[in-house]
Amino acid sequence: TSNSKNVILLTLNSDLSGSYTISLPADTPIYENSMLVDSALLQAGTYARVCYDEDGTPMAVRLSGKLDTVAGTVVGVSDSELLLNVNGASVTLPYDRFTEVQVGQKVGGYELIDPEAGYTTAVCRVDQQDHLAAVQLSGGTRKAEGLITAVETQASGGCVITISGFDGQLERLTVPAGTAITANGLAVSGMNTSYVGSYVSLRVSNDDGGVASAALDTVTQYIQGAVKSVGSASGVNNVTITDLKTNKATTYNFAADAVVTYDGKVAAAADVQKDWFITVRLSGGEVAMLAGYPGSS
Repeated sequence: TSNSKNVILLTLNSDLSGSYTISLPADTPIYENSMLVDSALLQAGTYARVCYDEDGTPMAVRLSGKLDTVAGTVVGVSDSELLLNVNGASVTLPYDRFTEVQVGQKVGGYELIDPEAGYTTAVCRVDQQDHLAAVQLSGGTRKAEGLITAVETQASGGCVITISGFDGQLERLTVPAGTAITANGLAVSGMNTSYVGSYVSLRVSNDDGGVASAALDTVTQYIQGAVKSVGSASGVNNVTITDLKTNKATTYNFAADAVVTYDGKVAAAADVQKDWFITVRLSGGEVAMLAGYPGSS
């Protein structure tokens, strides 16, 4: 629809994330099959991708026909493709940064797809250029990791644990009795409060949210908290951290090969800033890994 001579109001609907309306300047170029077309082809039911410039202004619309539904059993997952069995036939569907993904209750981009998850079924929405527009994946597991902050035992023999993710956000997870658990590579029968403060890597069921397996590291030292200050001495970068548990500030040097990220993206020790929320892995008293996030997290 149009609310003026210079603006087109384009409403897009996603099966996964709902509807939203975009104001398009009337002169926004519209492409179909890489050819410039008239705005009359903005028709209900047509799949569209809107591209924005750095300022957030729509700069192009790309159309690729209507969407078909393809559903099948997941045979394999790579870092760029889904391999499905659809009524006995093998179907390969590439996914990319334009693919919308739902795994369990989470909706996002292709970063949600985990090649190690073991998904069972997929319901896909495919455009007429065989582009995977959206996919709902069922079954399998997702990865969760963080530091254990609480362990509550249950009469059934299992437990409920609370983990603090690397961004500091808390998640409660049920660990059923009989779950495969290792501590420092050795099998253990369950979890208890002695594991509070330890790092844990989990596989969590996408169907019921229960923990399918857990690997504990009780040896390596981790710290979570806020960056109080950064500096350097004798050419070595350091960071002063206010510990989330003790509220005490301690300064640590960065190891020469320290791995630093910010909000999941590669960074450097020199990029670390005051008030970041960080999770740090120490080795020999030095920072071996620092994962930073906005303090607002």
